[in-house]
Amino acid sequence: MPLLGDGGLFADGIGALLGALTTGSTIAIRIAAPIMLSLFLINVALGFIGRTVPQLNIVTIGFPIKGLLAMVLMAVALPMGIEAFTAALGEMVDWVEVLARGG
Repeated sequence: MPLLGDGGLFADGIGALLGALTTGSTIAIRIAAPIMLSLFLINVALGFIGRTVPQLNIVTIGFPIKGLLAMVLMAVALPMGIEAFTAALGEMVDWVEVLARGG
């Protein structure tokens, strides 16, 4: 195998590995993005409440609200995450087979 050239089987293996990593990252972002956006909006709302009602201790109110919201959102997002994972699983199995063959 020459040191310089088109890459041959090695290039296919790298392509499969990058495809698997890209799919895994995409699934993680699709699951986490709605939860993170919702928690960010809750933080913004709590910030406005803290500025308009300074007598209210927003830290003691904010932690339980954010914790409860995070649990509810994860329960709602879990079925969507399972669908995204199973849709990409077949594709990732193909990439693992390519890597197992050596590229």
